[in-house]
Amino acid sequence: MQKIIFTVFVFLFTTTFSQEVTVYSSYLSGGEARYGLKHAFTEEVITSALYQSIGEFTDDGFAIAKKDDFWGVITKKGNIVVPFDYDSLIKPSEGLIPFIIHNKWGYLNFKSEVVITLLYDVAKPFKNGHAQVKNKGKWGLINKKGEQVIPFEYTWIYPPSEGLIAANKGGKAGFVNFKNEEVIPFTYSWAYPFNEKQARVDQKGKTGFINKDGEIVLPFIYEDAHDFYEGLAAFKKSDKWGVINTKGEEVIEPTFDYVNRFEDGVSIVSKNLKVGLINKKGEALIPFEFDEVKPKYGLLRVVKGKDVGMYNHKGKVILPCKYFNIFQLAGEYLLVIKNEKMGVFNRKGKEVFPLMYENIVDYGDDLINIQEDGMYTLYHLKKKKKLSETYEWISNPNNGSGLGQVERNGKYGFINKKGKLVIPLMYEDAIGFASGYCAVQVGEKWGYINEKNELVIPAIYDWAGDFYNGEAIVINNTKEYTLKLTDNGEITVK
Repeated sequence: MQKIIFTVFVFLFTTTFSQEVTVYSSYLSGGEARYGLKHAFTEEVITSALYQSIGEFTDDGFAIAKKDDFWGVITKKGNIVVPFDYDSLIKPSEGLIPFIIHNKWGYLNFKSEVVITLLYDVAKPFKNGHAQVKNKGKWGLINKKGEQVIPFEYTWIYPPSEGLIAANKGGKAGFVNFKNEEVIPFTYSWAYPFNEKQARVDQKGKTGFINKDGEIVLPFIYEDAHDFYEGLAAFKKSDKWGVINTKGEEVIEPTFDYVNRFEDGVSIVSKNLKVGLINKKGEALIPFEFDEVKPKYGLLRVVKGKDVGMYNHKGKVILPCKYFNIFQLAGEYLLVIKNEKMGVFNRKGKEVFPLMYENIVDYGDDLINIQEDGMYTLYHLKKKKKLSETYEWISNPNNGSGLGQVERNGKYGFINKKGKLVIPLMYEDAIGFASGYCAVQVGEKWGYINEKNELVIPAIYDWAGDFYNGEAIVINNTKEYTLKLTDNGEITVK
């Protein structure tokens, strides 16, 4: 039975890469979803909807994904760095990936090499050079060499922090050192890792703080509390949140619905179901009028209803809360969308390109691709200089070629990053360069050119795909063939 595909878009935005990425889903006629990657603004497909699941990307651009009931790791460019050979994977951390085969867990690196063998019932991501692992119902710690640091004897254990390890054993919690020697007795109902030389501990439904000698420095009088950051910790009393210093002095009274930890001298807090920003004196830097305040692109993104704006950490308005959405562009700029138009501002809120364009795409290397009146032009972002002629379409370069596909009057060619047309508008269609080759349509047939526009594979095929991992699919007379790149650069057919 033919499968019918319906496409729905789900946005996943990240801050590390200048090009925003979209995870999109396609639904088969049976209702089963498949996921792929697209560029957020151009909707240009990065990977087809082949995956059963795509996880959250790490800061360095990796995500676990599921295909044909097995797991692997992909990048934001769609490259497969760990093949789909595993029963399950967990989000990479510190260069290692927890994986499971036949109900046993171990760790891989990004070369798919088994670094720590399949020994464990459960394995957690690495943190501070150590990972929590479980065997026969008990938890312990290992290092990145797979060496057992703390034996399997705890009902729960945290990664080490400030030289000590919080753990739970027999219903009680305390701290051990790297020799598994009890440093702080197991007398608490729960214990959390040390931060700024103090640790939260719970006892009889209340929270207090101890030092590394096990001395109680702040009594068990809090309903809840956060760790100390920048010398301050949020605490909860009578169902309201305030802030204490390391002496236990209430420097900000408990009047808030919630208080996050302080970073760079400020904290995002909520009050009366609205969110704002306070300093260490409790003074409001961003008023309590927003539905959401979150760190984004080194600034603070505010949301009120359907509108979005930007503040800095001193409470200064960078962009007023009146836009449909705001994204980071080329690291140093903000792409603003309102009323289906786009513009560019710098991080101080100064207009760089007015809010009047149909589309603006990060082209890489401080270049942007601007659509106006249905036509695209390449500009230098910092110099605000027009580089290319105007085309019906300009695609981003891929696979390191530096050449972007352009279209005008039904013909395709390529420009370089200076905007110069280096491959003329002479092809009926083109896919894009990969591994130094590009599939092009000449008349009704397909072949391949190199970056010098030399037809290295004659246009004899009914259809030709791009190269991936050194192979490309071609079709002739309804039969499918595979072109393969050899190590010396030659192309064979199999």
